[in-house]
Amino acid sequence: MPFKNQKVGEIMSKNVETILPDTPIFEAVKILKNKNIGSLVIVENSKILGIFTERDLAYRVVAEEIDYKNTSVSSVMTKPVVTVAEDTSIEDAYLLTATRNIRHLPVVDKANRLIGMTGAKDILAEVLQKVLPI
Repeated sequence: MPFKNQKVGEIMSKNVETILPDTPIFEAVKILKNKNIGSLVIVENSKILGIFTERDLAYRVVAEEIDYKNTSVSSVMTKPVVTVAEDTSIEDAYLLTATRNIRHLPVVDKANRLIGMTGAKDILAEVLQKVLPI
């Protein structure tokens, strides 16, 4: 792959939406909708506890008929969270998304603090931009 030298830090989004673990699922879904995003990172005291994604909503809330107004996101979030460092190559990040069947990758610094978000969509956009420059 021609992206071995390009790093995740170059394509990540620095604006990451976070919520607390006791946030009701209903509130989390409203944030997803209003921000037009597919995931929220659950953080408490600067520590990443989990991630809540559209897939969690479908599989763990709707399919299981969870009371989304009275249940906190911590009970349905994905944990542990797969993260990548900002100096991870785009190729390695792609392989991680493909082999782990995940779409959202929080990016962390050397102290394991959240500094960004990337994922399958960002990686695909970068590859397509290089292959099919517009």
